[in-house]
Amino acid sequence: MWNGIRAMVFIPNLHSLKSVQNGILKERLISSWLYSKPYSCKNVRSFGTEQRNIGIMAHIDAGKTTTTERMLYYSGYIKNMGDIDAGTTVMDYLPTEIERGITIQCAAISFNWHKTKINLIDTPGHVDFTMEVERSLRVLDGAVAIFDASRGVEAQSRTVWRQADRYKVPKIAFINKMDKHGANFTASVKSMQEKLNANTLLLQIPVYNDGVFNGVIDLVEMEKLEWDMPETHSNHTGRKYMKHRLKSSEAEWEMCIAARSSLIEQLSEVYDDVAMTWLEGEHEGDASALPAAQIREWIRRGVLDQEIIPVLCGSSLKNVGVQPLLDAVVNYLPNPSDVQHDFMKYYGDSLCAMAFKVLHHKRHGPLIFVRVYSGRIKSGMSLYNPNKSCSEKISRLLDVYADEYKETTTIEAGGIGIICGFKETVTGDTLVSSKESFEIATSKLSSSNIKANDTQKDITTIVLAAVPVPEPVFFCSIAVNTITQEQG
Repeated sequence: MWNGIRAMVFIPNLHSLKSVQNGILKERLISSWLYSKPYSCKNVRSFGTEQRNIGIMAHIDAGKTTTTERMLYYSGYIKNMGDIDAGTTVMDYLPTEIERGITIQCAAISFNWHKTKINLIDTPGHVDFTMEVERSLRVLDGAVAIFDASRGVEAQSRTVWRQADRYKVPKIAFINKMDKHGANFTASVKSMQEKLNANTLLLQIPVYNDGVFNGVIDLVEMEKLEWDMPETHSNHTGRKYMKHRLKSSEAEWEMCIAARSSLIEQLSEVYDDVAMTWLEGEHEGDASALPAAQIREWIRRGVLDQEIIPVLCGSSLKNVGVQPLLDAVVNYLPNPSDVQHDFMKYYGDSLCAMAFKVLHHKRHGPLIFVRVYSGRIKSGMSLYNPNKSCSEKISRLLDVYADEYKETTTIEAGGIGIICGFKETVTGDTLVSSKESFEIATSKLSSSNIKANDTQKDITTIVLAAVPVPEPVFFCSIAVNTITQEQG
């Protein structure tokens, strides 16, 4: 029986943008409350070889830091969730950030989710701090773009999206604040398609209970996930939720099957082998029978090829939908080994890293944030800087956890960490194991260019491209008062 629970579903087809305009994205009533066994995410702390280097990017006040705080809580990294208004979040630790309630500088942290190590960078959303986003995206393998469900794509959303496109960073989208008054899932998806030219692929349908957003339907797994909002609100956790596998006898089954079919059809438009499997395979045209693992594989492929943008939804403030977002990060965003940069072929297994940020610490001195692309960095070794034509010795290596640092002995390929003891290295510098290894890479580049035709020469530089810094538009000088003026 219909009882006021409603959901909004966008069923993409071969002309997804036109479909929205024709009103396929609609509000629909779905079935009564479904009871099942509560599902609790486990705080898995161990991890294997899998790793994700991701950034959280969005317009200011879209919920980046709040989402990150929930991720840290559900992963078991923190025991209690902080609050931006109270100034108790892990990632916003600067006095100015606490006072103003905004992110000013990028903060990095590492945590584990389902045996996968996630190196996460929370980026600012204000236009004044765009350079922080720029230098972070330069070294990341994937990004989570967060949108306010009541506003859709905003000004800074476009800016950070273009920055991610410039560095060819695969992305997934999270429509946040679905509980907010005026939240419009339909308009948010449509704004992504029109303003960002994004090929959106909806993986979830939002679920409402008596007009209150309280869960999602996972179209890949064909499961309904619901949070007990009174319990979530009072306990401020959202760790436990109800997971219920949909059955063909349920009222929303037909709607979800239609949406799942459209998801597969959209993937078929991108890949011919997916179309062949869908049209002539074992489960020909049967969306309910197609294995979830197969669909996940296709989605991951589309994300890595940057052909599609998976879209999920939730409310980080109300603790709804964050765990499925973490699952999507692990399932769809690339492992460092999945991303092959052109310059890496000249270094092979030899060390190649980039200094993407420099901070000055009262106790540790200059902190050089590095991303290792190949090889490994060990504490105590000397690295050669081709940009400065000098070698510097590492005094210590640190793992970074927002404003806390833990000493480590090694930063492996694909990892992000901090080098202490360098004086000459600045943002954008390339770091290699030795001058000899750099000369070998230079020789390989020269040889490949000599063998190639003039029109096929490799223009790849073995010195990594630094973050472009725009020309200054304002100049200011300060005249210091003389002693006489000070005394007068």
